[in-house]
Amino acid sequence: MNIDMNVYDATLIPALMFLLWLLNLYGIPRKMIPLAALPLGIITSLLLIDYSPRGVVIGILLAANAVGFHSGTKNVAGALRQSDSDSTNS
Repeated sequence: MNIDMNVYDATLIPALMFLLWLLNLYGIPRKMIPLAALPLGIITSLLLIDYSPRGVVIGILLAANAVGFHSGTKNVAGALRQSDSDSTNS
């Protein structure tokens, strides 16, 4: 099975992040967002990319990317805030 993601497929990552943000906005607890990302990624991929096992794999990859991008950005922002507060306290 050849898993190729093109530019169109990659644009679904921010769309998935937006859907997850909406879920959070409307009451899904933050800790449940990664669990919600998996079915959302799979459904999105099956509907918009490929209705096959390949689509399921791409959906899992989309969900992992969306959650990882959000987590990584949040961690970097937290580290930057921490280093700013350390430098002002010294």
